[in-house]
Amino acid sequence: MSIDQIIIILIIFIALANFILGYLRYDLVAICALILAIIFGVVSPDKAFEGFGHPATITVATVLILSRALSNSGAVTYLTKLLEPLTKTKVKHIASYSMVSAALSSFMNNIGALSLMLPAAVQSALDSKRSPSIILMPLSFASILGGLITLIGTPPNIIIANYRQTITGEPFKMFDFSPVGFAVALCGVFFLIIIGWRLIPKARRPAEIAEALYQIEAYVTEVHINGKGEIIGKTISELEDTASEEEISIIGLVRAERRMFSDFRNQPLMIDDILIIEGSPDSISRYSSIEGFDLIGTDKTKPVELNTETEKTFEAVITPQSIINNQNSRMVGFTGRFGVNLLAISRQGKPIRERLRQVRFKPGDVLLLQGPYER
Repeated sequence: MSIDQIIIILIIFIALANFILGYLRYDLVAICALILAIIFGVVSPDKAFEGFGHPATITVATVLILSRALSNSGAVTYLTKLLEPLTKTKVKHIASYSMVSAALSSFMNNIGALSLMLPAAVQSALDSKRSPSIILMPLSFASILGGLITLIGTPPNIIIANYRQTITGEPFKMFDFSPVGFAVALCGVFFLIIIGWRLIPKARRPAEIAEALYQIEAYVTEVHINGKGEIIGKTISELEDTASEEEISIIGLVRAERRMFSDFRNQPLMIDDILIIEGSPDSISRYSSIEGFDLIGTDKTKPVELNTETEKTFEAVITPQSIINNQNSRMVGFTGRFGVNLLAISRQGKPIRERLRQVRFKPGDVLLLQGPYER
């Protein structure tokens, strides 16, 4: 094995390790790998960027533009609304989303099709009180299978078509892959609908309802204002600096049995007011020990009520195209700009509870939010 071969293998392994660890963006890792190959002389500088002009690269870029146009047009959102009646049972739910994903990915990049369907699929699973896992894995496979049907469905088809042109002078056409690709996709999607989703390990099927997923009742409690200390007359906004230091979020105020979850931060505190706070058990314990607070606690059989006639809790999914990717709740300004409280984050089926204000959002995160309907 030559020195050049050893160097290129090492660069590939380093790039793969970074892809797996996910500390750096994929595009940054790829360009760094290319630069290393140029520095060590295994790739000629004058040929290093030829790939950007390859027909396959241009075609994929064009298809991604088409995918974004479909997303912005609202066509996919309209389509998913039509699927809502088909989500009553698990099999119909999986079948409808898998088939639509396969159909979309045959005429656009399969990654683009998946990214379009992902938020709607997660939301429909939560609305149906089902684990997102049993929808997402079939959805992923269906998008790959659908890409086999046409020339532009998946990059390997484009590469093969261009290679054939180099060899024979004539490339594969748009539907030359369809006879074989459609048969494989059809069999694969039917397998996913009937058998495939049942093979998902039970450990990968998290709690099927939002309350169980986030276990929010263990982290939200009520604190009574007893009139002691110097907090009477202060506003919620004035208390939030201290609360932030203890990793506590003040999400509501109860006054004379009226629950307020928005537009209450400028209210001066009065005796017998009740603050609804959210944080880890240790943070709640420390914060409630401040003079002037009495920890009321909650009954596990009757957790703190977070929904009212005008406000509710709801889930939101972070999409790959979201402008809040890699930002935290402070940067976004959920509370200050929108009057919405961030209660919990679920990442890969596991709730994130600690230091919510410092957690940077990633694609696929499911946020548990609470606030007014209109916001």
